[in-house]
Amino acid sequence: QQQMQAMFAGSQNMVYDDQWYPDSGATNHLTPDLNNLGSKIDYTGQDKIHMGNGQAIGINHTGTSFFHTSMSSKVFTLKNLLHVPHITKNLLSVSKFCKDNEVYVEVHTNYCLVKSQDSKETLLRGNLKNGLYVFDEVQILKPDVYEDTVDPVPTNLTTLNVQRYRESYDVWHNRLAHASRKIVKVVMKTCNVPLPINNKDSIVCKSCCIGKSHTLPFSYSFTVYNSPLELVYSDVWGPSHYVSREGFRYYVHFTDAYSKYTWIYFMHNKSETAHHVIHFKTMVENQFGNKIKMFQSDGGKEFTCLTKIFNESGIIHRLSCPHSHH
Repeated sequence: QQQMQAMFAGSQNMVYDDQWYPDSGATNHLTPDLNNLGSKIDYTGQDKIHMGNGQAIGINHTGTSFFHTSMSSKVFTLKNLLHVPHITKNLLSVSKFCKDNEVYVEVHTNYCLVKSQDSKETLLRGNLKNGLYVFDEVQILKPDVYEDTVDPVPTNLTTLNVQRYRESYDVWHNRLAHASRKIVKVVMKTCNVPLPINNKDSIVCKSCCIGKSHTLPFSYSFTVYNSPLELVYSDVWGPSHYVSREGFRYYVHFTDAYSKYTWIYFMHNKSETAHHVIHFKTMVENQFGNKIKMFQSDGGKEFTCLTKIFNESGIIHRLSCPHSHH
């Protein structure tokens, strides 16, 4: 069994301070202050901490804590934090901290930096004091803080809630805008929020099924049009959320099924559709020397009001299937 150790040699003559010291020789995070343990249980094992001076010190409690800094919105976790009353410094195991939080430590002459493994962003800074690197801004989140919400003083701090520990994958899937299981797990891991996922979790989301489903394809049409204006189909689009410089909010388009040539007329109001249909009919019949034989629309009132004109001109008015884009 691996022996737990810390290279920083404590002394009863030293005065305790609440700063945290990165220790590359420590296998676990250590603290003499029981209040630094967010969730704690009594330690009943026989292991002891072996200090750099050879002294073996007993462990009273273990737990997990979280802390934040003002440099970033990330909330760090201290897993398996050991309560060792007979030391005088808070020791942060560099190897364990990097592994649990997906970060790495960059050591410089007068300071050290903790950076994200993914983005390389600086998340935490430590300064050299009396020959030791120390993290000045570590603020352990007390249980009474993250049981509700985090104090809003630190900027952009990720909110923690103990209730989340008991919430299922389905809840987080909904909260994260129906993200995939992979994305949910990545977000939860980044925010250090435990997420129990097992085979009993629902893998079928009704909203996702509806939102991502596709309509059945229409059968292929083998109809061949041999000349322009045998069939013209038309539709109205609008209203636009933004009004154009000329005040237009709608447009009506006419597409020739033979050539796929399309005409577009902009409109201030939907009621202008009938005027543009009549104008279009007169223009294309004169320019092409052909008559419109069939006119297809979705059956909107802006087109059905032209039934008399279509009948007088011998034009067959075809209606597309309801609630269909074809």
